[in-house]
Formats: sequence, structure tokens, C-alpha cells
Amino acid sequence: MDSATPPFQEKNVPWGANNFAWGEFPSSFLAMALDNIETGMAALLLSVVASELAEQLDCPEDCDCHYFRINWVTDCSESNLTNIPFEGLDHNVYILNMIGNHLKEIGPFPEDIKVRTLQLADNQLTHIKNDTFSNLQYLVDIDLSGNNITTVDSHSFV
Repeated sequence: MDSATPPFQEKNVPWGANNFAWGEFPSSFLAMALDNIETGMAALLLSVVASELAEQLDCPEDCDCHYFRINWVTDCSESNLTNIPFEGLDHNVYILNMIGNHLKEIGPFPEDIKVRTLQLADNQLTHIKNDTFSNLQYLVDIDLSGNNITTVDSHSFV
């Protein structure tokens, strides 16, 4: 046993980070430390980018807008709204949440809006017209539950 080896310890077995010179750290320890630094930097960078993008996108008054994963969400739920706030609504909105408002009817959406998920549950809708959703070329999912819909025009979802 040489003088650098602690008593009762075999050589090359780590027994504390303070007992290694920089060049003697096990490679697995260095790799783990670098992975943690990279993960932390990536999370910080993602947070800064999301914050910058959120400041650049429009959000209607009385709504909360944020990113969920990579999707822009406009949450206007339970805001006592009687109309969808098209003015101020960013055309890149992915999810539009209008649950629990006082919507009685919906006019046609603007042509350039890219909403994919439209949540209209628990409003006061009674009629879905042909042109209501005609401009929503990217629409994949819609929730109309909890309304009093009695009439749906024949080409409303074509």
C-alpha cells in the first residue's frame, strides 16, 4: 500500500471527492457531473426561450395565455365572457379554452387562426351554424358538452 491509499482501502476505490487530485476523479463521476450541468443549462435555456416567446404572442384581456409543452394555450375559462375574444387572440393558438362562460352563439372564426383544440363546454349554446367552424382548418378536437344545443346545421363540421 502506498502513502496515497487510505488505510483499509484498496487502491483505485473512491473514498471521498476531497481525496482525489483533479486528474484522478473517476470518469463516471465526471460524466455524471457534466450531464447534470447540461440538463440544468437546457432547462434554463428552455425557460428563457418560452418566456421570450410568450411575451411576443397576443393574449386577449381576461384570459390567461401560456405554453403547455410546445403548444400556445389561451385559457378564457370561467371569465363571464359572452363572445369569443377574437381581437387579441393570437393566430397561433393551439388550445382555446372557453369552458364555463356565457356564450349563446359563436360567429365565424378568423381565417388565419390555427386552433386545434376548442373547448366550449358548459356555455349556453343552442345552435351550431354552417359557418361557425368553417375557417378552422386545423381543428382536431372540440368539446361542446354541457350546452343546450338543439340545432346543428347540416354542413357545420364539413
